[in-house]
Amino acid sequence: LFYNNAEYLSSDYNQQRYGAAVRLGKALNDFWRIGVRYQAEVIDIYDVNNTLPLFIQEEEGARTKSSVLFNLSYDNRDDLFLTRKGEKVEFSAEGAGGPLMGDTNIWKLQAEASKYFSLPWDMILGFNAATGVADSFDGQDRVPLYDRFFLGGSRSIRGFQFREVGPKKIQQREDLNGNGLLDVGEPDFNNNGVADAVQDVDSPSGEPIGGQTMAYANAELTYPIFDRVRGAAFVDAGINNEETFDYSFDHFSVGTGIGLRLNLPVGPLRLDLGFPVMKENQLVDGPEIEFHFDVGYQF
Repeated sequence: LFYNNAEYLSSDYNQQRYGAAVRLGKALNDFWRIGVRYQAEVIDIYDVNNTLPLFIQEEEGARTKSSVLFNLSYDNRDDLFLTRKGEKVEFSAEGAGGPLMGDTNIWKLQAEASKYFSLPWDMILGFNAATGVADSFDGQDRVPLYDRFFLGGSRSIRGFQFREVGPKKIQQREDLNGNGLLDVGEPDFNNNGVADAVQDVDSPSGEPIGGQTMAYANAELTYPIFDRVRGAAFVDAGINNEETFDYSFDHFSVGTGIGLRLNLPVGPLRLDLGFPVMKENQLVDGPEIEFHFDVGYQF
């Protein structure tokens, strides 16, 4: 059973999820494992700002989701906490709706792989890569906001704010008196109080809307500083595109940085300073810094 009320996803809407899930898994041998999960839930998007893109406003309210997820994984890492060598690969396929009923009718495929190398002086070189695609079953309806992919932040591409990497849109309107497109909130120059042709347009400063195709990769080198503390240097890069199976570089972003890995009695912590190098295929002009704090020691 679970309940989650997320107010951190956006400053312009909130999301609540609650439901139940049952999982069944089996180890095939020392390294391979299969599993299946059935999950039924209610997702409620509420307190939506009326200046957001229209399709987000239209998603306000509660919807049900009934889904089955299958996964297959291979894991031969030498240590689950601080891996020095080995690899982990995981594939998953999810379907919702149709014979399972519910308001959500989508499918989703995801894969992730990690590889670790032990180097001299107890240095560890790690690589991680992940990709995912999602679509509605009829290929026409947009995948709901809560099932789209969002990149940026400590768990994907560091150097960027949470959910920053990918398509963004704002709502614009066309003034009836021919003054062209105006951002929502701009004054009506003729004070006629009437606007038409409201539309969603791409904007670097707009609301992240998520993608239906994502892929990213991480490379990280850690090294011992003293007992329970390791330093880290990393490079992350990825794409997050609006259409399914769109692996173009329209929203390609790269970040790099340094960090600390702390093995504290309360648990492992990651502290990173990330620097964006490329945003949306454009080199970053001027220094920018993002601080990332997370639980865990590696990817």
